[in-house]
Amino acid sequence: MKGYAGFGATGYRDGFDQGRTDESYVEAQMTIHVDGVNRFITTPEHQASIRGVILCDRLGGRLPIRRGIFNIFVDEGDPTRKAIR
Repeated sequence: MKGYAGFGATGYRDGFDQGRTDESYVEAQMTIHVDGVNRFITTPEHQASIRGVILCDRLGGRLPIRRGIFNIFVDEGDPTRKAIR
């Protein structure tokens, strides 16, 4: 994934616009590892691990993701909406 990041912005649209103006890019290159498909599907957190890198000059260049956690289709109380964390 990659996109613009507005450092110091207070909202999504402001952050996008500021990042685009400043040419502040953030890119995430990730590998998601599911340890047991049955557990992943049946637990409400739908949790997996992530490894990879974040690429962003404003944050110091190439930053490793060593022990990231990924959740997808997480119930947040509204049956028509699910979260990705």
